[in-house]
Amino acid sequence: MKTPAKEAGLIAMVAFLVTGCQLPAIQSEMQSAKMASWKTDLRDSRHNWDDLHTPAVFQATRQIAFGSNAELVVAKDSGPFAKPNEVHAWVLDAKNGKILRETDWTAGSWPFLFATSTGKYAVVTEAGMALYSQGLQSAIATGTHRADKVSPDGRYLSATESIPGHGVTIFIDADTLKPNGTQFQDIYVWSIADNRVASDAFRGEGAVVLIRDISKKVPEYQTDCKGARPNFITSDLLAVLGCERLDVVSLTSGKTFTSTLKGAEAFFAAVSRDGNRFAVIQAFTRPADPPILSLERVTVFDVTQRKPVFATDISDLKDFTIGGSSGVALSPDGSSLAINSAGVVRLFALQAQ
Repeated sequence: MKTPAKEAGLIAMVAFLVTGCQLPAIQSEMQSAKMASWKTDLRDSRHNWDDLHTPAVFQATRQIAFGSNAELVVAKDSGPFAKPNEVHAWVLDAKNGKILRETDWTAGSWPFLFATSTGKYAVVTEAGMALYSQGLQSAIATGTHRADKVSPDGRYLSATESIPGHGVTIFIDADTLKPNGTQFQDIYVWSIADNRVASDAFRGEGAVVLIRDISKKVPEYQTDCKGARPNFITSDLLAVLGCERLDVVSLTSGKTFTSTLKGAEAFFAAVSRDGNRFAVIQAFTRPADPPILSLERVTVFDVTQRKPVFATDISDLKDFTIGGSSGVALSPDGSSLAINSAGVVRLFALQAQ
């Protein structure tokens, strides 16, 4: 069964394959921005990011989250070899980037942070997980499992655990940190939603996206891309990324729209809690061993408009190895995009839906 470490290896391998590709222009019909609404630099002598400790995309996107439209949290851990792995978190005012509060905890396994549907924060700790109130004011619940995924609406978490001869995905109520009884065995899960999971498998010359649900059979989605990576936008809607393409697929009515993402593979980075917008990130590199990052592009798609509506290029991590990535988050209503690039946090105001 694949683990976050294997997920990181896959991302690095894909990035190596696209090394040296020419950067395509941002589509002229979408909103683009070089200037953020605000920028906050979290770096200081104690909390600093460097080329060796910048998290990969699967971790970076799990260390930034909007608890509400007004509140953004950014976390930084001590690095993969730190024992214990201390995590420091900043609570930012989403209106102006002002630091409202700071707090610390010690992480076990991967130092992930997830926002719940009620504006709280579930974080991975040494003992399992802790649930913090809004503003990270206090820990109000604990759990023994260590989550690695969250549903788009923030209602469910999932943890991947091993039993003799099997791997099991366990669903957890995000507001109690207690298992809700839903489990899936021996499936590599790309994404979770309301008691269902998305996975992929090869079939003939292409691949198939499989949805497993505890109560009913859900139609599969066939694609000619063997590198397809399905991610839930809502419990019915999927973003299927791979082969420099995005397919947005309804599980009840089929494909709704397609978008080409040239130059570098795109990875799912964030989704708004209302399910109306999601973001992907691409890493453009230049030849080296390992590849060297030239810039990252974050693109926001609108489900109702069925097209990309915003894109911005970030070069803060330029000259870093491809192992490092910026973290991306969308506000619950999809009106704001936040990007954390090794401690430099920017917020972009998006056009109304």
